[in-house]
Amino acid sequence: MNIFSIGFPLTLVLGMWIFWVGLADILNQYQPLATDALQFLRDLARAR
Repeated sequence: MNIFSIGFPLTLVLGMWIFWVGLADILNQYQPLATDALQFLRDLARAR
């Protein structure tokens, strides 16, 4: 069996798993930033 037929899919699966685990906490950090940005845009629209 060729080493690439095992290593390449294993690398892809491992990379996707690391990406998934890494993104798990992004929403908790992004949500306050998005809330502040939207509030700023609301305030900016009211200033007119």
